[in-house]
Amino acid sequence: LIAAEAHARAGDPGAACATLDAAGPGGDEALEAELALARARWAHEDGRPDAPPVAPWAKVLGRLDAREEAWRLLAEAAERRGELDLALEAVDAMESRPRGARPELLASRLALMVRARVAVERGEPELALGLLEVVRPYAREPSALAGPVAACELAARLVQGTLAGFEEQLALARRRSTDALTVRALESTAASWARAHGTEPPKTDAIWFEGRVWRARWSRPGAAVRRGPD
Repeated sequence: LIAAEAHARAGDPGAACATLDAAGPGGDEALEAELALARARWAHEDGRPDAPPVAPWAKVLGRLDAREEAWRLLAEAAERRGELDLALEAVDAMESRPRGARPELLASRLALMVRARVAVERGEPELALGLLEVVRPYAREPSALAGPVAACELAARLVQGTLAGFEEQLALARRRSTDALTVRALESTAASWARAHGTEPPKTDAIWFEGRVWRARWSRPGAAVRRGPD
């Protein structure tokens, strides 16, 4: 599961799906459900037309008393599909667990990020920014949440119309982001910003990022050793 997520965040959700397909049996019903849900999550991220629906997993996870990670996967998969009500239902279930709704826990911070992104999608930027303020103390660099927080904040500001210094902060966030999912979110925000101004999107660091992904692919265990682009 961790390796699959690493592949997806390095820009290769296809490798994430392949990793999960090769994982073999999970050993118990709850872990099998989590593996299947992760396959659906990354198949949707990969844009596969045969990616399975994720809504049926809500009842399965509830019956199995699944761990927070499974609910987070369901929330993110539903968000990716645009099923925002389902995403929030998954987050509610996740936070109703005994360890839930505690910002010092990574799972809770990820859940708050889902809530914030859904708020942006629904045109509620003030709610999104308020949620990000809860996450921010735990998302300072080098935290992996620093980039997603910046991406969500910029998207909320764009909806809100608070654009003072927007272009500079967008460029800074893009330079610092090393997660393919965050880069994709920032590219979407950049395109929306450009459309609003009737201009071309600000220049991206796509060549640098693709080089990073290229290096990541050739640094896998068992891969031939090659030098990537500088």
